[in-house]
Amino acid sequence: MSFKSKIGGLFRLLFFLALIAIPIGIYFASQTPPGFPGLPGDAAQQANNFERKIIFIEQQWTEKQSTEVGVTAAEINSAYANSRGDDMRVAFTGNQGTLFLAQKILLITIYVQATGKIGVNQHRVTFTPTDLKLGTIPIPLTLADRLIQQKLHDPAMQEQLRLPAYISTVKVKDSQLMLSTSPKAH
Repeated sequence: MSFKSKIGGLFRLLFFLALIAIPIGIYFASQTPPGFPGLPGDAAQQANNFERKIIFIEQQWTEKQSTEVGVTAAEINSAYANSRGDDMRVAFTGNQGTLFLAQKILLITIYVQATGKIGVNQHRVTFTPTDLKLGTIPIPLTLADRLIQQKLHDPAMQEQLRLPAYISTVKVKDSQLMLSTSPKAH
């Protein structure tokens, strides 16, 4: 058997494996991840709760009062869906946050799930991933961390992550996003 026929056989095998692997990968990437939060039945009320809490923390800051407000995932998801659409959700477990993104590509919805620590640095929200999945497929962080960090440090994303002046700290505690303000933040 010549070298040329061995290479041809290898390429045929790789092509065959790709024909099998690609549809399987697409199937698992398009599976709704476990824990993907739906919108609550009272989404309008939850969005209003979120808005009231944000107004309250801003008023406390204006009056030079320290305060901490807990915001639930249902409130954030409802407010986001109200203002920007239905392609992103968050969930909080313990002291970690999980971001779910749904991206429609042709006729298939692909899901990305990133879990990690949320914090603040230089008055911007930070996210340090601890787990990443494409649909239900676990993705090693070593493969994606550079891409995630590059996206998080993109100037446009940095602007989106900038906190309003009246919020000084952000953390996840007891499955809620805790927003706080301090009179020193003026």
